[in-house]
Amino acid sequence: LTNAGNMQSAQATVNANFNLIKSAIVANAVQGRTGTFLCVSGSCTATVNCPTAGTTCETTSFTYTLPAAEVVATVNVVPAALVPASVRTDPWGVLIQYTLTTPSITTSTSAGAVAFELRSAGPDGTFGGADDLFTTVYVGELRTQFSKF
Repeated sequence: LTNAGNMQSAQATVNANFNLIKSAIVANAVQGRTGTFLCVSGSCTATVNCPTAGTTCETTSFTYTLPAAEVVATVNVVPAALVPASVRTDPWGVLIQYTLTTPSITTSTSAGAVAFELRSAGPDGTFGGADDLFTTVYVGELRTQFSKF
């Protein structure tokens, strides 16, 4: 298995794919966020600097909507529009499962709530086995990422 020309383990490949998928989900949610930006003095309604020189936009009222899963052969998977096929697929050729638990995130959504889970079926190619590799992503982790934009 290679990543950028380097050999790596199957687990490292899955973890790298999970991280790429998480980044794509965050970027998608940031791009589609809704809410009103408030300036230190005045207000603005777009993700740009405030109209008043020297001020910046701030808000606590964004809603971030996570992308819905795509269904392939009765399995919820990462939408094809988010990442290339090589990232959506584990080293054993099975699409990575994407279970969306919290589709919209606001300031009132609990940081401890599960946002989504990503799961590789593992070497046996069957979801639910002891060899599955998975990561659970919590709302608090996403909020940390959202705050960077």
